[in-house]
Amino acid sequence: MQRYSQEKGNWTKNITCFLSLLIMFCSPTIYRLALYGKEPFINLLLVAVGSIPLALFLTTIRRWWVFLILSIPLMYFSGNETFVVVVYRHYMKAINVLSMFITNATESGSFISNNTLAVLCDVPVFLLWIVAVWAKYKSKTTSYKNMVLSGLILAVFLVLAKDSKLMGLPPYNLPVQYYNAYNINQKIKQAASQPITDIDCRQDNAKERESYVLFIGESVVYDHLSLAGYNRSTTPLLDDRDNITLFTDYMTNATLTCLAAPMMMTDATAEDFFRSYSGVNILRVFKQCDFKTFVLVCTNHLDQDKPLTAAADSVFCIEKDIDIPSVMDSLTNIYPKTFFVVQGLGNHCYFYNFEEEDNLFRPNPYYDPEVKSDSLYYNAYDCTLLYTDRVIDGIINAIDKDNMSSVMLFASDHGENVNPGDERRSVSMSPQESEYHVPLIIWRSQKWIEENPVKEECIQTNKDKQTYIDNIFYTLCDVANIHLPDSLSKPEWAITSPSFITHKRILLTPDGRTIISLD
Repeated sequence: MQRYSQEKGNWTKNITCFLSLLIMFCSPTIYRLALYGKEPFINLLLVAVGSIPLALFLTTIRRWWVFLILSIPLMYFSGNETFVVVVYRHYMKAINVLSMFITNATESGSFISNNTLAVLCDVPVFLLWIVAVWAKYKSKTTSYKNMVLSGLILAVFLVLAKDSKLMGLPPYNLPVQYYNAYNINQKIKQAASQPITDIDCRQDNAKERESYVLFIGESVVYDHLSLAGYNRSTTPLLDDRDNITLFTDYMTNATLTCLAAPMMMTDATAEDFFRSYSGVNILRVFKQCDFKTFVLVCTNHLDQDKPLTAAADSVFCIEKDIDIPSVMDSLTNIYPKTFFVVQGLGNHCYFYNFEEEDNLFRPNPYYDPEVKSDSLYYNAYDCTLLYTDRVIDGIINAIDKDNMSSVMLFASDHGENVNPGDERRSVSMSPQESEYHVPLIIWRSQKWIEENPVKEECIQTNKDKQTYIDNIFYTLCDVANIHLPDSLSKPEWAITSPSFITHKRILLTPDGRTIISLD
């Protein structure tokens, strides 16, 4: 009787361990189905069946400390996948894994702290793991025969499921995406290691004093700009500026910063992303035409992506976006010919990047934490636009000097889903129009307009035509009268060129491989 009781207790603990693991592996799918109803129920069944061999193998491991070591990363995978599902409504993608490792600690910390629901949803995952560890510790060891048999079942299952849909579902998706992210990172490193050769470019009609700026915006939504007709005054300073042109049908080619920003700075396209690290970098072009080149970045991608900024004379990591204009002002006073690539934190979720003087739209979660409303986040977002408006205006002031020919080109890397009632947004994870239809704004100094009447006319003519991120590189060259060698030249892609023509617009999705048409 005692032996029967012991065996029964041992079986109970093993079953507890098995079921705890099984539910833990299914947690991301359960949350996606329960919170958003986006997961087909058949997928939950598929995940449950697919998790059985893995849970069975772990349960039959003889030593509890071996179980502990092997189960920790699997608990992390389930927790990480759960966090991503709750925040984004999607499972992890390879590019998101990659962006985790090129995101600074400040941005990561604020992202986690502003997603308390996702953190809370991870608590049951952790508790399930604790129960599984406790059950394994309390149960007697199983036989090597059971462990070997369950291991063979798992191995056969993984071989058969290698190219199946299951590899895109928990608990297998995240290890697969980590592997894909590693391959992407290796391709970036390989492309960046290619020898750099001089570009045979030249500048016509060089000026004694000139300055050009590529301002890479962060998560700016076209429809939330009063400059674009939004019913709130979110860009009052730009609204009153002369020589400002907003392009009404501009689209980005990626909805993640680590994909879009490199292509904005190079001649790469969505069909050949890795050329961003082996092709022609806009910093190199301007540097070879005797410009002093600078990168000014505030806690964003460019302070981590060293290969992309290696050609700059200096990279300045600045604490606040609003401090960027003063640094630019000093540099343009010192050097007569300057080119800047600027990237701030801007309008990055979760929309805390604004100051008290921008706090015009209430309630918002940073000044009204006690209020519960679906207007919290888009109110806060609109406050960040007021902040960005001040930054852009300051940058224009920094390069709008006497006898200086200057142009600022502002384009957002991607947009954001910030509409009322959509408090749980799919932030840059799915190709929604608010994520790829973003603003392109060009400001020109009066001196530049007088010196370039044809280009000025083209800006006015082309502002309502279909424009695209591919136009950025060639437009920057054209506004500075820089000519590329024939093998690289595409005057028809410069918005300021009389020969400008539209071309097919495509989007590189967050998996880093799939391309879809935007037209």
